[in-house]
Amino acid sequence: MKLDDLRRMKGADLLRLVTHNINYIREDFLDRYTVDELLQLYRMCLLSEWDVYPDEWTKRQVKEALLGIVPQWSKDERPMYLSGDERRAAIERAKERRAELGFYFADAP
Repeated sequence: MKLDDLRRMKGADLLRLVTHNINYIREDFLDRYTVDELLQLYRMCLLSEWDVYPDEWTKRQVKEALLGIVPQWSKDERPMYLSGDERRAAIERAKERRAELGFYFADAP
């Protein structure tokens, strides 16, 4: 899913999508997060180019997704992370977009 698709999605449609797919995520993972955090994680999951649910992400990917950084993987399916400066810049971009989108999101550089 692309950012424009997510922008056009109505709140009820997002909730339907989340509730449909949340059954595929481990319960012990879900219990750790608030509703707002789960929505944030699922948005980042939708914007990721991979069909990997948040309970399969690394701890760092989950932490960064909560900050607005979309998880990425290499072609050989290894997690990829932004460097320190790139990470800080991505978090700042995510904060700037919060007002526009209603959630944190940062494009990768």
